[in-house]
Amino acid sequence: MGRPKLSLDSLTAEQRGVLENNYEAWKDKEMTGVQLKKLLGFKNTTFIRL
Repeated sequence: MGRPKLSLDSLTAEQRGVLENNYEAWKDKEMTGVQLKKLLGFKNTTFIRL
C-alpha cells in the first residue's frame, strides 16, 4: 500500500542515461549534488532516497 519504492530500476531511460553520464563526475566532486539533482529532475527528498 502507498507509493512504490524508488530504485534505480524505476528511473526512466533518460534519467538512467543522465545518471550514468554524470555519476562519476558527482562522486569525484566535479559537480554538486544540486546540479545532478536538477539534471535528473528530482526534488531534494527523492534525490536523497535514491
